[in-house]
Amino acid sequence: YSSSKNHKISNCKLMKNNESGIEIKYFDKSISITNCIIKENKKHGIYLYETRKITVSYCNIESNHVYGIKILDSNKISIHHNNLINNSQHIYFESLRIYFLLGRTLFRSNYWDDRAEKGPYKIKGEIFVYKFDPFDDENREKLRDWIFYDWFPVKTPHDITTAYGCGIE
Repeated sequence: YSSSKNHKISNCKLMKNNESGIEIKYFDKSISITNCIIKENKKHGIYLYETRKITVSYCNIESNHVYGIKILDSNKISIHHNNLINNSQHIYFESLRIYFLLGRTLFRSNYWDDRAEKGPYKIKGEIFVYKFDPFDDENREKLRDWIFYDWFPVKTPHDITTAYGCGIE
């Protein structure tokens, strides 16, 4: 797929994997993950590492054991119109480069089953810096907390059904 500009994962059921349901690393072409059931994975529903231009929409992300979605050093991520239900933690993000966080990452119109207050839904993450060696994760320290918001969370789950036949293009 490396010569293609746009990739799609749609109508899939990604369940009960020993790691993550979907894992995307070191990728800078557009990927759309749409209309999928991503649940009961031993680690994360979706794991994004050093990626760009990822859209996750109209998916049920449910009962994943570590994070529903884990985002590390990625930008231009759009997470919208999904149901995030019963994950140990719905979303976690961290970055070693602040410009990754400022690169138009968007959360909008998702359903969050743990939303307790009115108004926007807070999505907490962290920014780290390296103390010495940039290739040694043990030599990093937390610079500060960072918060994104889903400014328009919905009150009831979206009606999401997957058609038969997983499509990957």
